[in-house]
Amino acid sequence: GFNVWPSLTRDLPEAPDALYLLLCLAAVPLTIDKHRELGVDPEVTRDTMLEIKCFAWNYADAHDGRVGILKNQVFWLRNYPSARLFRIGRFEYMIQPFRGKLRAYRHRDSGHVVALSEDGVAFDEDGFIPIEGITEAAFTAQLEEGEGFVVGNVIHPRGMALRERARIDLSEWECVLRPGDDTLDMHIPSGGGMTPGACHDSLTRAFPFFAKTFPDRPVSTVSCFSWIYNPGFERMLGGEANLVKHLKELYLFPIASSGKDGLFFLFYSEDVDPKVARRDTSIRRAMLDHIEAGGYLRSSGMFALADQLDRYGDQVYRRDWPASGVPGWVGAPPA
Repeated sequence: GFNVWPSLTRDLPEAPDALYLLLCLAAVPLTIDKHRELGVDPEVTRDTMLEIKCFAWNYADAHDGRVGILKNQVFWLRNYPSARLFRIGRFEYMIQPFRGKLRAYRHRDSGHVVALSEDGVAFDEDGFIPIEGITEAAFTAQLEEGEGFVVGNVIHPRGMALRERARIDLSEWECVLRPGDDTLDMHIPSGGGMTPGACHDSLTRAFPFFAKTFPDRPVSTVSCFSWIYNPGFERMLGGEANLVKHLKELYLFPIASSGKDGLFFLFYSEDVDPKVARRDTSIRRAMLDHIEAGGYLRSSGMFALADQLDRYGDQVYRRDWPASGVPGWVGAPPA
């Protein structure tokens, strides 16, 4: 992989990774040409290539202002000349098969959405994927499909699986997302500025862009797998944080985590000593305080439906849910 490329410290002692930044910059004209072929708006092209600037800033932040790029981020830039990944406002997107281990259903009349875990997925006592060496499996999800119904363990939109199971009557509910379905796979460039307005603007502009650019691959959902959607941020950052306001507008679900998720993106290493690490932003302080108190960090997945983005700001996926447990409008549990 790119992260095992040789160090040029001997030949370029002041900027050992500058060559790799130059290699990344070589992707710019290739990307411009490909975008022109597709009829992409030049503003989208410019914003897409800003990721090189983000990566260069990350390197400078980690190396006392020096010029270069972190080698284990170079691989990501392969997506640009191939015209797979595009930045639309705050976020980046590409069409990918959905990787989440769940099925989402929407009620045909009320519009309520509920997710059921795929069969055989193990969860810890709190409903998250067990972290190896830290938490243990407490229950395993079961999914049963019958004639006109599905029964499975409910995933709460706050991001945890429940022991409670529900029966979904397929004459009343439609499946809107399952593993393998095409989705807008979303990625979050560094740089902050995740205000509710910026998040909503990006999401709502992404679907028309992809419908125009790739009409043969229609998508109706957006999904993401990231440390940014750690359900614990609601407590760690507080309800007024822009990040927390954003994640409340999405349907969260558990994914595998290492217990150190997000540390690399904020500190450029997973081996962080909370006593000496930088505390110059609210999220760095919150994560370090959490680790120092004996906590661990996890990632989470999220999805949202394109035709419900006009209700962004209403917490549409969680507004009718209790803080824990299954609401009454979800299908009756199996006998």
